[in-house]
This record gives sequence, structure tokens and C-alpha cells, in this order.
Amino acid sequence: MKISLHRIAIVAGLALALGALHSPAAPAADSVLKTAAAAVEDGFFDLALKQVRPLLKQSNLSPVETMEALVISARALYGKEQYHELVDLIDDGRLRKAPAVGSGILRFWRAMGWYGWGRYEEALEALEAIDGKTIPADYNPRIERLKAWCLLKSGNKNKALAVFARIENEYGNSPEGAGNLLEWGRALYE
Repeated sequence: MKISLHRIAIVAGLALALGALHSPAAPAADSVLKTAAAAVEDGFFDLALKQVRPLLKQSNLSPVETMEALVISARALYGKEQYHELVDLIDDGRLRKAPAVGSGILRFWRAMGWYGWGRYEEALEALEAIDGKTIPADYNPRIERLKAWCLLKSGNKNKALAVFARIENEYGNSPEGAGNLLEWGRALYE
């Protein structure tokens, strides 16, 4: 059976036209957030930012959706090594509007931005501002490891090593335990 290219082009054009008629004006926030989160996981930071930035300009997002968009943005900016922009994103007043649990997560990413920027004292201050009630417990080992690296980079090696030891005692069997041992060993040689 021979099908002409002309017929294929007509059918494809009709399919596109019909799809355009029935497609929604904008994808649902949930769908965009899932796609952007997957993009960040795969290292497609520009794509993730392109997807979530329009969401952050919407006024009809729920607090949870706003938090997710901010965290995805923070992770993407960190991945792109745009630490100043990461800190600015969180410092623009959104931290005060975040739901209780979200505020701790944003403070963590703010500290990551300060750390990446080489501003270790500011990173430590941001970490100290995290209340255990405002962040999921699975962040605790990450917070402590970041604290240890901030201490190490700011010249407090003994305090940093003590934090790594505390992480081993408290979280040694957690998924973060192996990473802590590697970083602790690396810190010994810094």
C-alpha cells in the first residue's frame, strides 16, 4: 500500500489542529511541578526553571504548590551554581509566607546558597534559624553535614569533626550514614 507524503502531511496537520482546539490553556500546576522536579533530578536545571518561574508569578497557587515551586527553583539554581540568585529568591519575602514546614526547607536551601557562595557564617546563621518543627526529620542529617562543612571551611576543624561524629552516632544507619562517613574522612584530610 502506497501512502503519499501529501496525505501524511494533511493528516498530521489535522491532528495538530484538533489537538490545539482541545488542549487546555495552561497545564495544571501539579503536572508542571512533577515535570520540573523530574527535570531537576535529571540535571536539566534550565528546563526546570523555565517551567516553574511562570508558576511563581501566579497568585492562585496553594501554599504547598508555592513551596514546591520554590524548592524546585532553589535546587535548580544550586545545580547551576547561581547561589546569589538562590539566596535572593528566598529572601524576597516568600520565607515569611511559607507554611510552617516549608519555612525550614527554604532556610535549608538558603543556607545551601550561602555555602555555595562561600559565605559560611551566613550559612551557619541560616542553619541555626531552622526550627526542628519546621522541617521534615529526613533533612536533619543533611543540615548537620552542611553545618560541619561550614565549620570546616570557616576554620573550625575540631568543631566540624565533632559534628561529623555526632552525625555518625545519631544517623549512622540512615541513608545519609555512608555519605557522612565519606565526608568525615575527607574532612580529616582538609
